[in-house]
Amino acid sequence: MNEAYLRTALRVQLADNYDNVADQARIRPSVDNGKPADFYFIADHLARNRQTGGIVAIEGKLKPSAPFTKPQHIGSPLLVHNGGTVISRNAPEYPYGTHLPPSPVVCAEPTVNLETTPRPQGKDIDFNFEPIK
Repeated sequence: MNEAYLRTALRVQLADNYDNVADQARIRPSVDNGKPADFYFIADHLARNRQTGGIVAIEGKLKPSAPFTKPQHIGSPLLVHNGGTVISRNAPEYPYGTHLPPSPVVCAEPTVNLETTPRPQGKDIDFNFEPIK
């Protein structure tokens, strides 16, 4: 499986619907009482939805049903329900300290498992975008 190819194919698809796409954004989610959690998770991408203007965290998985990391598994629903704060210093689109209101988290998975299926010739891989609840 060519990880770089999949990441590039996902970036191309994100460009169709999102602006200000940042890679590897560290997010400290807020817990139910509104205080910052004592951990952070890394969203593969943080972007602004062109239709709604809202910020979306996108988890790119390299194969269908790839697992989330423990921080992603716990932090993603917290971001959806409570919001959070950007703590990256490498995402100029979303500077350190940027407050995120409750924001959708979307899991982007390729429609084929490239570990078991050859890469389609002459076209890019498609992705399913499923919201995390």
